[in-house]
Amino acid sequence: MQQPTISFMISTFNKVDYLKLVLTDLINNIQADEEIVVVDGGSTDGSVEFLQNLADRQLIHAFISEKDSGEGHGFNKAILLSKGKIVTFLTDDDAFNYEGLRVCKAFMLEHPKLDFLFTGGADYQFQLTNTINYFTPVYEEWVKEYALSSKAFSFCMLGSMMNKSSLPLLGLINPTIRRADAEFSLRITFSKIKIAFYPPPCYVRILNNNSNSAVFSKKIKEETEMLNALYGVYLDGPPPQLEQTTFLKHIKNIIRPLYRTVFPVTLVSNTGNSTENSTFHPFPYIEAYAYAKEWLKKKYHLESDKFISNL
Repeated sequence: MQQPTISFMISTFNKVDYLKLVLTDLINNIQADEEIVVVDGGSTDGSVEFLQNLADRQLIHAFISEKDSGEGHGFNKAILLSKGKIVTFLTDDDAFNYEGLRVCKAFMLEHPKLDFLFTGGADYQFQLTNTINYFTPVYEEWVKEYALSSKAFSFCMLGSMMNKSSLPLLGLINPTIRRADAEFSLRITFSKIKIAFYPPPCYVRILNNNSNSAVFSKKIKEETEMLNALYGVYLDGPPPQLEQTTFLKHIKNIIRPLYRTVFPVTLVSNTGNSTENSTFHPFPYIEAYAYAKEWLKKKYHLESDKFISNL
């Protein structure tokens, strides 16, 4: 086999039910000039047996399972294991649009001086609501500003692509950081790199109780404050003008649940004209995954397909 054009990398740990959906989808979409690299952090839930079976059948091309320090550490090992000219960051519990990712792959292969590429995407808190939040249009302005001022900015790295030859410039992911995509994206844009953004949504973050943002929420909050201070940014928006008193917060925490019992919140779905009530039971993950894939299929073709870059 010739050198793969692209390596799809997945870092995983104890999420076998999610992993089976995500990886099966990827395998069904893989092409002859591509490879799949999976790094497992020493799972005990059946993930290793599932992955070993796929490796034995040569459905995944590189696979290791051993204890690590988390997702960032796993991705670093995947980068070093990979053979592709380009490496792509996938996760074990999110949905991806491979049609869009292949458009991005072609763009990177056509522009070998490009260091990094990232795409549009959305959030989906399926255990709370069926609303999918397409949150990345603001990235367009950030990239345009970066082309003029080289001001560092942060973005979600799901589905993003790195030119493997740019590794000495970009470096590896910090394995001690849980909010790794924020730290890495700030660090590489601070270094004044050649970067491109593809606006159409190529991923949906399916937020669940096992997501890093939920499991490590306290540490992520601490890291956010550190990154804001280090890079002079506001990762989650500017701080409030006036901090609420502890007494006022306490009163709101009592009143809000009572208010929502009387007036349930109605949320509008981005995939149609129907409304969904937030008191409905959450979807099981398999249904949420299918819903996210369908949203990607519909939404992707409604967006501009022009790349924004500082090349």
